[in-house]
Amino acid sequence: MSVLLRLKHKFSSWFPAKIADVNRTKRGFGLNENPSVLIIYQDSGKANFKKKKKFIQHLKGEYGVRGVLSLAYSDVQENELPDYFAHFKELDYFTRTDLSWRLKPVKTAAELNLRKFDILIDLSHEKCIPLGLLIGLSNSSCKVGKSGSPYEGLMDIIIDLPSSTGEDEFLKHVEYYLSKLSFK
Repeated sequence: MSVLLRLKHKFSSWFPAKIADVNRTKRGFGLNENPSVLIIYQDSGKANFKKKKKFIQHLKGEYGVRGVLSLAYSDVQENELPDYFAHFKELDYFTRTDLSWRLKPVKTAAELNLRKFDILIDLSHEKCIPLGLLIGLSNSSCKVGKSGSPYEGLMDIIIDLPSSTGEDEFLKHVEYYLSKLSFK
């Protein structure tokens, strides 16, 4: 990480934006209610990218979920992106180039709020300021995350699992609970 980027991270953590002040209507959604789903995570390689793609196909096939978007943050410049990244209909990304000087994903947040998502699933495992700001700025009706996550306070549904639980196991629990819950 460059010196300038470290300074931006330090500066942003000293003066955090009021990310929880988003005016949104909180409402629970089950997967059987045909919701739109937003999955947010930090890029960690091609294998992880393929897992997200497989999970999206599973949600659409098993539950008939109408709209799914998997949004990754890659902490690189636009010209340094790995070859598997491209702007797809259901798999998208944003990079360091898309951030403001306070590490706020301005354009991405505005685009996401134009598309209202019913469920946001947070897969961030460690503190990442751009993802935290995006989660806080999202007007999704139901935000789901793992206990112990750095953004647990922004979530509506928290799934309590041991810290050693992997992402695959977490997604199975998310699917299980969201398929069993009924909010009608």
